[in-house]
Amino acid sequence: MLQLVNETPFKATMAVLPDRAGVDTLYVVVRATVTLQPRIALASALIVCAHAVTFLIAARTAGVTASASRILPLALLAMLVMVAPSVGGWGPR
Repeated sequence: MLQLVNETPFKATMAVLPDRAGVDTLYVVVRATVTLQPRIALASALIVCAHAVTFLIAARTAGVTASASRILPLALLAMLVMVAPSVGGWGPR
């Protein structure tokens, strides 16, 4: 018999469900909430702005003559693409 021992403050549930091949698979779900502190959100926004400005400086140094309003969306897109591996779990190890 399976028993779930949860020593966290979060609610956990367990279920055994068959997959497409009929093999029973154990699923454990933990529900948690995260409260975002305003200082952390502000610090994160400032870091994103600093990276965007760095991208803009690098573009100017490389000889790009486009306006900042054309370069900054590319900087934000580049930062979004750089974050994707970390979110997907297949990023650098």
